[in-house]
Amino acid sequence: MKSHAFWILDACVLFALSLLYLNQGYHRKNQLFTVWLCGGVLMQLVAAWGLAAGWPQWINQVRAIDDIVTYGLTVGVLALAILRRDCPVNRSLLWGLGGMMALNLFARYVGAGVPAGVQTWLRNIAFFGPAIFLLIAFSNLRLDRLPLRINSAIRTLKLPAVRRPAAAAVSLEPPSWLSPPAFPKGELREANPGVGTHLLYRRAGVPGLERPGAKSRCGAVPSGRPADPPLL
Repeated sequence: MKSHAFWILDACVLFALSLLYLNQGYHRKNQLFTVWLCGGVLMQLVAAWGLAAGWPQWINQVRAIDDIVTYGLTVGVLALAILRRDCPVNRSLLWGLGGMMALNLFARYVGAGVPAGVQTWLRNIAFFGPAIFLLIAFSNLRLDRLPLRINSAIRTLKLPAVRRPAAAAVSLEPPSWLSPPAFPKGELREANPGVGTHLLYRRAGVPGLERPGAKSRCGAVPSGRPADPPLL
């Protein structure tokens, strides 16, 4: 059961790596690795069907052929990555896929003297580790900058707490263009609350609103002291 759980985890990582590699458009950088991924996904589906069908004998023959094809594709991917080693994607493939091939050869031949269950675990680990490395490399998640990101997040959380009093003090002072006009002493007492605000601005002496001889709905306004508005 534990080996099956590990195999399911490997299959999920392979599916995620395939989707990420194709979605980011990296298949233009190394086309052979795209074929390698498609072959691996297809073999995982065949293995899942074999587990559900009771593992027929012909699946072992298919797996043997798949191992030969996979090693051949791996050599081709690494050769193409060496030719295009100036590309960051191919450099990541050199480290990840090269390490995967080395660990698989170690688990297959050097670990041949261990029980079959342990050898299966070694092969799963040999795939899982480099696959996780490729998944992190292709997702542009740099672990060396993770402490810097954590420190930046902590500073961001602390920064609003320092600026909050200053922001509150600024918000208490409305801009000057929102302030009401300054009325002469005694003028606001005589104004009727029912009169429109344009009369109050005229009584305050706002330029352009009080002109000698100008008429309003309250009557003529002399050039001297403005007439009191009628009581409503």
